[in-house]
Order: sequence, then structure tokens, then C-alpha cells
Amino acid sequence: CRTFTFARFSMTRSRTAYRLKNAQIVESFQELAGDFDAVSYGTYFLELGGYFSEENVEAGELVNLLFISLKALLKPALPKKLVRFIFELRVLVINGEAPQVFECVSCKKPVKEGRFLVKKHGICCRECSQGMDAPYMNQAAAAAMQFVETAPLGKLYTFSVSEEVLEVLSRGMKQYYRYYVSHSFKSLELLVE
Repeated sequence: CRTFTFARFSMTRSRTAYRLKNAQIVESFQELAGDFDAVSYGTYFLELGGYFSEENVEAGELVNLLFISLKALLKPALPKKLVRFIFELRVLVINGEAPQVFECVSCKKPVKEGRFLVKKHGICCRECSQGMDAPYMNQAAAAAMQFVETAPLGKLYTFSVSEEVLEVLSRGMKQYYRYYVSHSFKSLELLVE
């Protein structure tokens, strides 16, 4: 039951509660303890996962996402800020609340780039977003969002983006969460970005 430890639990159900029969550690991520940034991100991922999950509701995909995301935090070549963006967007996909990134939220034509309109729940193409003040998603940013929304879990952390694109993606996702998720995450106070 330690933080950053994945275990398989065997439970029996009584009339009012579950009783623990057995627990077996699957994988421990105690290496995260030596990296304050990794601990901060990992704690945030766990808190976000807890927020989006419900008791007695299947959450296998969310648990698997947490597992591979903690593994990704241990990869020194992968920016933790990118891991955060991928995790946050994929949690929205799992929860059925992901932004529309494949077609324009106004004209419904396929989108390759445009403005990320938080209040419209997605990307608005270049033609429809003329004069709008919103984060601009160039082709690399839009492609990254499309990849994260559709890739198999095992492939999620297999790409990189420029620092400029990562900044745009992070800013857009922060705005999206601020608008759609009415919860203050305590663990975010630890993150210094």
C-alpha cells in the first residue's frame, strides 16, 4: 500500500465492505523518491486518477495509464512536462471528455492546425478562427494531440516535440482543465514549471 507501488489485491466481499485476502507487489516505483520533480508529477497523476475514478466502477485503462506514466517519469530523455500533457489529455479521453482535435469545432472539416478554443471544446481551423485570441496549435501540436487521443497505451510515450510546441500544448491543457475541471489539486502546488 506504499505510494508508487502497484500491487494485485485479492478481496472478498461481505455485505457492507471488502475484506483483503492477499496482496502481491507487481512493480514498485521507489526510484521516483530520488527525484523531487518525478515525485511531484507522480503525486499529481495519482491525485488526478483518484478524481476521475469512482468506487465500484471498472478503471483498468486508467490504472494502466498510471502505470505507464510512472514508468515514463523515470525516462531521463523524456521531458516530465510532456509526460504531464500526455497523461492529462489521455485521462480526458478515458473519461469521455477529450477535446475535438480531428475536425474543426465550427465548420466540421478535418483540421491540421488552428486555434484551441477551450469553451468550444476543441480546435477551430485557421479559416474559422481568424482574429480569435486563443493558443495556436500548429501542425505539430495538433498532430501530437491527435496521436495522444488515439494511440494504444503502449505507444503513448514514444514521441517528442520541440520546447515551443510543448509550451503551447501545456498552456492549452492547463486552460482546458481550469475551465472544465472544477477541482483544486493540492499536488499541483508542488510542481514548478
